[in-house]
Amino acid sequence: MKSETLNLLSLKTWVMAISFLFILSLGANASGTDMTGKWTMQVKSETSSGTPVFDIQQEGEKLTGTYNGKFGEAPITGTVNGDEFKLTYEMSGVTVTYAGKTDGNTCEGDVDYGMYGKATFTGKK
Repeated sequence: MKSETLNLLSLKTWVMAISFLFILSLGANASGTDMTGKWTMQVKSETSSGTPVFDIQQEGEKLTGTYNGKFGEAPITGTVNGDEFKLTYEMSGVTVTYAGKTDGNTCEGDVDYGMYGKATFTGKK
């Protein structure tokens, strides 16, 4: 083979390899939403309101971090899939779940306090 043909094949191989790596990197966070950061939530229920802060780390679709609010501090776990997410923590034997939608910088949804009722929230980084 001529060196010109080899160079062309080499170039095509590199372009294909780089394209493949780029496509793989897009799939690294299939959700497309990055929730990593500090989130301040505005929570409202029929009887009270609050502004807890969530410090969230994201790895793929998995969410971890901490809740810090008027009930204290607790570790959180959760998931994000597309624009939908769910965060859960336990405080004094009660499991609290935030479920909602996000664009990566703002969010809104519902809070479930188990037997203690429900609330709504909005939030932003």
